[in-house]
Amino acid sequence: METKSKYKLTVGNSTSAIGILIGIYFILYPGYEGWGYVFAYGIFIASLLYFFLDRFLQTVVPKHLYINITEVIIDIFILIWYFNL
Repeated sequence: METKSKYKLTVGNSTSAIGILIGIYFILYPGYEGWGYVFAYGIFIASLLYFFLDRFLQTVVPKHLYINITEVIIDIFILIWYFNL
């Protein structure tokens, strides 16, 4: 008997959704020099990859606590890289 796991809300879902919204914002308002388009596509692709990683982790890892911890660690590394801490 197979139990089908439901897709649940995790940190990765929230982060990728916020990234997609930021990407849409940069497409609508690219700025004076137009660099927003470059950032928008980069953020949009990275957010989609992060969403697919989250989807993969939810099918492989049985406990959502481990998925959330892993994604918080990934988010911390992204913030450290972004702010050059």
